[in-house]
Amino acid sequence: MKKFTSTLLLIGSLFLLDVARADDTPLGEQMSAMNDAYKAMGKETDAAKGATLAREAQTAMLKSLEFKPEAFDKLFPDKAVAAKAMVEYRYMIGEAFVIFCKVEMAFLEGKPDDVKKLLAEAKDLKKAGHDKFMEE
Repeated sequence: MKKFTSTLLLIGSLFLLDVARADDTPLGEQMSAMNDAYKAMGKETDAAKGATLAREAQTAMLKSLEFKPEAFDKLFPDKAVAAKAMVEYRYMIGEAFVIFCKVEMAFLEGKPDDVKKLLAEAKDLKKAGHDKFMEE
């Protein structure tokens, strides 16, 4: 039982270390802020609060344009490929910004079903971005 508990604690601490490391970068901080707002939007029923959260996510997306993913140079060592990948990264950040603008509008228009659909789009975009720009 002690070995099992120790193993679980080790795995848990490695997970927490990985999360902390990701948030240690300026980009990680922005993505963490966006993710916190994203999670809160999914639970929010007050239109004004939801719109504020959407603006927080928008701000994080805009700020994240200043940075490139930590693993970027390792994933794209060829300069020509890296240049194209950087454009794709900025495009995806722009798409996320637009989605969060639409989420804000949906909150203000009292369309919770639209909010849910748009947040699902944001989740899919996040997965695609992580698949493309993060190391496994």
